[in-house]
Amino acid sequence: MAGRSVCAWGGQVGDLLIDLGNSQAKLGWLAGETMRILGTAASGEELAGLVSQPPSRIWLCSVVENERKEAFLADAGLSGANVNEITVAGYLRHQPSHYAPDQLGVDRWLGVLACRERGLSPAVVVDTGTATTVDLLDAGGMHLGGYILPGLEAMHQALSVSTALPVRSDGPCGEPAVPATTAEAIACGALYAQVGAIERAFARLGSGCHLVLSGGAAHRLMPHLSHEVVRIEQLVLEGLAVLARKEGACVG
Repeated sequence: MAGRSVCAWGGQVGDLLIDLGNSQAKLGWLAGETMRILGTAASGEELAGLVSQPPSRIWLCSVVENERKEAFLADAGLSGANVNEITVAGYLRHQPSHYAPDQLGVDRWLGVLACRERGLSPAVVVDTGTATTVDLLDAGGMHLGGYILPGLEAMHQALSVSTALPVRSDGPCGEPAVPATTAEAIACGALYAQVGAIERAFARLGSGCHLVLSGGAAHRLMPHLSHEVVRIEQLVLEGLAVLARKEGACVG
């Protein structure tokens, strides 16, 4: 990403989309109906080096503590910018949910919104990161609820902290053989815990259901799932773009 200016991506003025997570920020650029994935920034300073002037608007999804979010924006030089931080309560009219708004993570809500906009309902919507989230979207576009699990890496780290096991997060997990080493047993145990939750959610919605996967560990889960998968690389950014368009995004 070094050397790129996102203030006028490809000569088009537009809106900056930021998905601020626990390990990094994922970035997108929306000009009219076109959304481009810009990449990631590990810090506000890294983002600041890419912005030569403020974008028209900024759409922010943040799952980090408020102090860390404010520090990131300050380091990026965006403290005084027109930042639209998304809350479920503020935009619930665009995507209804059985959850109370203050109990639903905004990243999960945006992922469900993106799937609904694509016409992927009913659907099981899975995002794999530090945590793995599994959300259910019914045929009418209602978010029914879902599950939250530790991500694959978090499961491995939990064993590493709590036991003397030499945990390797990238241990092999092949089929149909039963794991015969500690590394394989750990890798397969963590992976099948994720797969089991996803398959159980799929069974609740029944036939005709879509299975949507996103996030960094999606490629590790896909070979072990028994249903066809729709892969969406940046589900939260896509949800931000949908919301920005609905709210009247900048036209480049």
